[in-house]
Amino acid sequence: MKIIAITGGVATGKTTVAKILSSLLKAEIIDADKIAHELIAPGGEIWRKIVLSFGKNILSKDSRINRKALGRYIFGHVSRRGKLEQIVHPAVKKNIREKLKQLRKGRHEWVIIDIPLLFEAKMEKMADKIIVVVRNRKLRLETLCKIKKLSVKEAENRIKSQLPLSYKIKLADFVVDNNGTVQDTKKQVREIFSCLEICDK
Repeated sequence: MKIIAITGGVATGKTTVAKILSSLLKAEIIDADKIAHELIAPGGEIWRKIVLSFGKNILSKDSRINRKALGRYIFGHVSRRGKLEQIVHPAVKKNIREKLKQLRKGRHEWVIIDIPLLFEAKMEKMADKIIVVVRNRKLRLETLCKIKKLSVKEAENRIKSQLPLSYKIKLADFVVDNNGTVQDTKKQVREIFSCLEICDK
């Protein structure tokens, strides 16, 4: 089983690239963000640790963690963000390993891990190949402000909280420039797909 990790920065279009490549490879997708979201469900161990560390002000009326409120509290504060990562990253890593173990039993040829913080969480060794998706800062800010409803300052803090794309590019096997049209992106992904097929033979 070959594992492809797709990473980049916040709002670069990683999930779009993962879906395109998945359709070509007929691959299963493990979504790290989805796993993290499930792990912080009310009443769970991770939920309790986060509430204990950051207080009940980050909770909505239904006791769910308000991710936007939590984001405002941690982004821009290195120590707070570090504390959250120490709680969440090991749990996400464990969950991904368990999913990979199950997929191996199913004899899957390809698996894609859609994971924003691949390098930050030091999980790059899980992957056989790494794809980094890049997009310019202006487009990323527009996405975060319009779709995520963040202020410019909040959006900037989220971008700054991650390793620079220039660093991630140096560690990538493939880079997808997601500044153009969807067709431009699809063309690049098809080229990667062709290369992966050749390398796998």
